[in-house]
Amino acid sequence: MKFCALILASLTVGAAAADSWSRADAESLLKTWCDALVKYQVRGTGDAALDGGVLCPACCFEHGRVADSVYALVYEWKRTGERKYLDAAERMLDWTERNMVTCDGANYNDVKVYWRGITVFSQTSLGKTLLVFGDDLPKELKEKWTARFRVQTDYLLGFFSNGLGDINVNYPITFCEAMAVAWKLLGDDAYKAKGDAMYELVKPLFLDSGLLAGEGHPNTGVSPRGCRPIDLGYNLEESIPALYHYAELAGRGDIVPELDRLVAGHLKFMLPDGGVDNSMGSRSCKWSYWGSRTSDGLLPALANYAKHGGKGAVRAIDRHLKLLARCTSDTGLLYGGLYYREAGEPPCIHHTFAHVKSLVDLLLAAPPEKAADEQLPREEEYGRCSFGDLATELVAVGPWRASFSANDFYCSDDGMDVGGGSLTMLWHPAFGVVAAATMSDYWYAEFANFQDQRRYIGVLSTTPRVESADGAYSSVRDRASKVSASYSDGVFAYSASGLLTARKRNKGAPFRLEYTLEAKGLTAKAHAEGKFRYVFPVVATDKDEVTVDGRTALVRRPGGTLRISSDREIMLLETQRGKRAFTPVAGLMTAVFYVEGDGEDVTLSVSTVD
Repeated sequence: MKFCALILASLTVGAAAADSWSRADAESLLKTWCDALVKYQVRGTGDAALDGGVLCPACCFEHGRVADSVYALVYEWKRTGERKYLDAAERMLDWTERNMVTCDGANYNDVKVYWRGITVFSQTSLGKTLLVFGDDLPKELKEKWTARFRVQTDYLLGFFSNGLGDINVNYPITFCEAMAVAWKLLGDDAYKAKGDAMYELVKPLFLDSGLLAGEGHPNTGVSPRGCRPIDLGYNLEESIPALYHYAELAGRGDIVPELDRLVAGHLKFMLPDGGVDNSMGSRSCKWSYWGSRTSDGLLPALANYAKHGGKGAVRAIDRHLKLLARCTSDTGLLYGGLYYREAGEPPCIHHTFAHVKSLVDLLLAAPPEKAADEQLPREEEYGRCSFGDLATELVAVGPWRASFSANDFYCSDDGMDVGGGSLTMLWHPAFGVVAAATMSDYWYAEFANFQDQRRYIGVLSTTPRVESADGAYSSVRDRASKVSASYSDGVFAYSASGLLTARKRNKGAPFRLEYTLEAKGLTAKAHAEGKFRYVFPVVATDKDEVTVDGRTALVRRPGGTLRISSDREIMLLETQRGKRAFTPVAGLMTAVFYVEGDGEDVTLSVSTVD
């Protein structure tokens, strides 16, 4: 349709001769988030367990890692001269010292969550604050914070005494940065040596594909299919930014080309609207549209890549900043995904105090604000791009962008699957996300790091799938499915076959899925023995008009209209929310369409209406 062509043209060509991002807009967003953190800080109760923390409007308690925002608050104090930001930062650190610090100097993750590895992030946040702004701080405050930093640093030396260990790789990678910061602040060469030694241990996890392995257990593991524990969200938002900072502080210019290669590899998963397709990542249970609730943000990685002339980096900064602004609530807090506002769910403050740090790193890095007009990798119509380490196919055909995955490496055996040869992302320039995969069975895989819904209990998987008639067995849970893919003459074909699988890994009937994607749209053919249904959740809010008439359904969104058609009667699932479902993972609202079969093929197609 003409409207879609215009939208795609605007994304790929741009209205100006050069790409650009706005420093003023980044500063404005930073102030919005900092003001919200100050607003939600608890003060005046007289209770040391409460005063200084921040109360989360979504979770209704004080999250333990809030002191990480000291870096942004002090930046805003220095920029504006307003004392409220420095006072808020000091209160947060004092609250943390009283309530979240162990007798051996570590930081707890949260109340009743006694994971101490997050000390590495607290140390780097405080250390960067002292490195950049230490000379501007009041003398007593600088001394107090430096003493705290030294205690954290000493704790980390013990925590990482076993080298890489068997923890998610973002921790040992950030240890490299932490030791470089400590070397600069405290002047002990032993710290730099520790960071350099750790870098040598993580370097083998830099894959030839341009991806970074290690976000899983074991972090050096390989699945039966040959997949590695790879998470695009954590890699872009935590690990790669930490590596860049380590390289800068430790004088490791020799490794920068390798880091640029990693950014280029991961940037292939950025959607044209600035979101990140982590629908198949090893920790996709925590995926939002930009990364994890507890990671810091991908802007520092893009900033460094832009400074080194990385293709499309300036455009990526601009697109991502606009997405973050779009997902910022009227209260000034960052939502955990696209449609929390429309779903009536409040924003969890964790997203804000984690991601606010990335804005500071962007602004301090000061990458070029303009660059040559360059497409992002997924704006190009390249057909097929394969990633064996993820058992994933990225597809760009006509206006459609998609991913298909049979990844079988996940952080837990309980519900984190997005396997089975699934369609994991379908995107269109006029509609944005059309369909996206999430956990096969939603659960709080990390207590206090998942957001509750206020009025609803059930969370449905949004992964298109074949399932038994009662929903107990699903193709998504099958980690041993056989898949094949091909691309020729503008048509991508993908097939998967395996066994419908229950949550406890019991095996059911055989299934088969066949997808074709071409410029005119997507067609799915599904089959299973006995009675089954093919489920296809389409992103739609309550404001989008959804109509079902026999074998055709229409979803009218501001960008245009999607047509869902089938050779069977199309039905719309009734949920607790009525005609819509919501998942906190990426904040997606969906209309859940399905068609039923009984041992024969059923087809369903998705296209646009001219």
